[in-house]
Amino acid sequence: MNAACARTHGQNRGQAFWEIKARRYPLPFDLQSMARTKRVLTLLQEWGVGFAGAAILDIGCGTGCFTLPLARNAAKVVGLDFSAAMLDRLHAEAARFRIRNVQTHCLSWQEAEPSELGFADAFDLAWTSMSAAVRNEADLAKMEQCSHGWCVFTGWGKMRDNPLLEEAFTMHGLAFAPPPGMAAMHAMVRQAGREPFLAYQEISWDWEGTMDEAMEDVAGHIEVAGATPDKQALRGLLDRKQWNGVVQHTTRTEEGVMAWQVG
Repeated sequence: MNAACARTHGQNRGQAFWEIKARRYPLPFDLQSMARTKRVLTLLQEWGVGFAGAAILDIGCGTGCFTLPLARNAAKVVGLDFSAAMLDRLHAEAARFRIRNVQTHCLSWQEAEPSELGFADAFDLAWTSMSAAVRNEADLAKMEQCSHGWCVFTGWGKMRDNPLLEEAFTMHGLAFAPPPGMAAMHAMVRQAGREPFLAYQEISWDWEGTMDEAMEDVAGHIEVAGATPDKQALRGLLDRKQWNGVVQHTTRTEEGVMAWQVG
């Protein structure tokens, strides 16, 4: 594994949030993660997307929730993420499960230059899942530049439900809605002349931590949404939600899965 992880990038608010989020982020072979991964991979295989012996690029790979399961069948997988902490956890899981055909790069997709990285036309499949890495026409064009086969995008659908976070957002005057995701990207792909496969599924994930960890997590969500966290109000909210000093919450959302062939 190539741990090409530059830690010198200036951290913006979003990057700092993901460095913190990485500490408790789901891992690839957790039961809940694997159940979702299997559903997505099965759907893609039904559409004709192949993974066996493939060279795959995973943009915004996080802790490797798709990177590492894909690597078990692929020839190689290259993961790219701007969070060093996320990649550290990916590396640890790869070592734990003796997965050796994964390389990583620590930078944002906006900074990435496919030709300089050797990514241009280098992959059978370019992939991004529930990440803000690919968000506009320029990002999409770079993604397609890397693949001579398939592109896969999974993103937010129309539903996002988490009572605790919704209450925290409301007290800060924020709307707790899904981030821009599948609808916008589907339109961009169609405008580029592609005919993508598209399906939706419901997914969920659980979070559990101490009061201090919950404060850090919820305050981070508020900051990324563009507001200054009211720590006193959040402490009162979390105190009402905690049980024996532990806070638990669950996010339910609709995930869109889209795949299309390049060229």
